[in-house]
Amino acid sequence: YDLKQHAKHSKKELGVSDETHKKEVPHVLEIAFGTDRMTFVLLDLLFNPQEMSEGKTTFHIPYHIAPIKAAIYPLVKKEGMPEIAKEIYDDLSKDFVCVYDQAGSIGRRYLRAAEQGIPYCITIDGDSIKNKTVTLRDRDTEKQVVIKIDELKETLRKKF
Repeated sequence: YDLKQHAKHSKKELGVSDETHKKEVPHVLEIAFGTDRMTFVLLDLLFNPQEMSEGKTTFHIPYHIAPIKAAIYPLVKKEGMPEIAKEIYDDLSKDFVCVYDQAGSIGRRYLRAAEQGIPYCITIDGDSIKNKTVTLRDRDTEKQVVIKIDELKETLRKKF
């Protein structure tokens, strides 16, 4: 269709001859495939509409291809928690793409991380100061485990 229209409007013959010298207009496939199409396919597949209707949006991007691997959150902005969180952020940022956030309630921060597809949230709380532990929260299962700060990097390595 496309070449016939070009020939019609340009008044040029675009046909080709085959072995029998019969003129034919060739079939041309104009396939366009950009990265934006794949991006929209992923978004469509990985966002759950049922969760969206419940007011919760989780971007279920596979853990190993998530661009941001972890979010580091101090539970509150006092009692030394932000300082510990920043130390952990600085240490983990050497090996993983991480974000640090201390704005808003911890629940809202968890929801923002889920919307962004961040697989793990690391929360620094009162026990982090006393026991040198953090809470590691999984995006999809929402399970939380307490682990030692010095085991955190190795734990994340095993998960990715």
